[in-house]
Amino acid sequence: MDKECSCCGAEGTTHAHHILPKALGGDDRPSNLVEVCPNCHWKIHGRKTRGTDWRNLQAEGIAKAKAERKYKGRQPLKAEKVEKLKALVQAGSSISEAAREVKISRVTAHKYLKEL
Repeated sequence: MDKECSCCGAEGTTHAHHILPKALGGDDRPSNLVEVCPNCHWKIHGRKTRGTDWRNLQAEGIAKAKAERKYKGRQPLKAEKVEKLKALVQAGSSISEAAREVKISRVTAHKYLKEL
């Protein structure tokens, strides 16, 4: 069943928006949530919906997190995962199968296997 946006009245997919943000002490109780459509949700948070440059948006977020010393970047795989990946491929598994088994992306698997 589609829900109605409490901002514009559009019916369809909605997001649960926190009236008092969790970062400021809000919680997930229904009394602190309002259903809004994706477009209104982005507008509430001051972002454009179409034509947003996601790379720049991500870069801004990373720069802010670095300035706050919260950003640690992507952590390298643990040696055990790399060894298991290598063993699976050497045993005849495809890289895709080995990546699924180790629970990493295929691209990450290729990156680590290339380094070997």
